[in-house]
Amino acid sequence: MNTKQIKEAIRQEFAWPGGYRIFLVTDDGGTLCCDCARKEYRQIVWDKLNRCSTGWNIEGMFLDCDTDEPIYCDHCNKIFAPSCMTDEELQDYLEHPEVEK
Repeated sequence: MNTKQIKEAIRQEFAWPGGYRIFLVTDDGGTLCCDCARKEYRQIVWDKLNRCSTGWNIEGMFLDCDTDEPIYCDHCNKIFAPSCMTDEELQDYLEHPEVEK
């Protein structure tokens, strides 16, 4: 993603059409919510312009409808429920996480 695409994504925060929440993915696999990306935009641009990776280099984005699991922002540690999950299902998931076998 270039800086213009990143700026458009964090300004919107929700995709249109559909209204799905946008998340950004860094080159080291981290996930950022749009609030954190706005707060740290200078760091993101610096990484892009200098072609380096200090943890803020954005490589792509995804929507909350792309996953069935809750999404954690790696910067603020907020938990976001995917669009297919109700608040009650999220609470149940957090209280009783399933162990993969």
